[in-house]
Amino acid sequence: MKSVFLRYKRSVQKNQQDPLADISIPGQTFDSFGPGLFGMAGLDAGGEMVSVLAAIFDLQGFTSFSGQSDPHLMVPTFVDEFISWLFGTIREYSFEERDGDTVRLFAPLPFYAKFLGDGVLFLWHIDYQGVKRFCSENSRDWRQEIQGDVGNIISVLYDTCHHYRRDFVPRLSDSFAKMPERLRCGVAQGLVCSLGDGHDYVGPCINMAARLQKLGSLGMSVLQRGVDLTLSPAERLSSILIKKKCRIAGVGEEALYVIREEFEALSAEEKAAFSDR
Repeated sequence: MKSVFLRYKRSVQKNQQDPLADISIPGQTFDSFGPGLFGMAGLDAGGEMVSVLAAIFDLQGFTSFSGQSDPHLMVPTFVDEFISWLFGTIREYSFEERDGDTVRLFAPLPFYAKFLGDGVLFLWHIDYQGVKRFCSENSRDWRQEIQGDVGNIISVLYDTCHHYRRDFVPRLSDSFAKMPERLRCGVAQGLVCSLGDGHDYVGPCINMAARLQKLGSLGMSVLQRGVDLTLSPAERLSSILIKKKCRIAGVGEEALYVIREEFEALSAEEKAAFSDR
């Protein structure tokens, strides 16, 4: 979706009973006003269902940061720095090795990204059919192959969140005051439906990821549905993440993976919202 500035002029009002000045715009602009002007036309195209892992990154404290004096002088520069850093970090942690023109990946790269104002949505394709075909031809366990991809993506997300505090904030702290102090992440797997030949996607897992990225004081929460860490080769995740159940607003009780260190740092009141059942 794109932003469009509708240029207009103000002139002395023709209706003297109306205290406001008249607003005029070119007739061509007026006639073209509609979803197509904003890149929203043709959303009935597509309709393809895709199995994905959705992750929403959120900059905690971005509202306060953007509310400082003269935000137009710093916010666009900060957002540009952040977006470049975020994509570069995900690329770096997804990299395994390079052999000539071929790059071997530790984890798949996302196929879709969208800036949400104070964060970014990423979608990874979880190719069940492709993995099943590959595994049947190569005598491999397709479940472990899928969970390997999922576990490695989650590992990349975890490292990215921690890298924000370790690298991004210290590196730019002299350039920006009151920077967003934390990068949070919500993760959920499920089906999404494409709109407009893949220009946008909708699905419950995206909504779930949005809820999970603001779950109490936690910095990262992963919906357990579709994720089996016992089958993932990313062994470090078993020590980093723990299983909990929690009631999610508008959804009900769900099983989650949360970061053990973050959960143990919660107050007794916040811990009471979770159970081991």
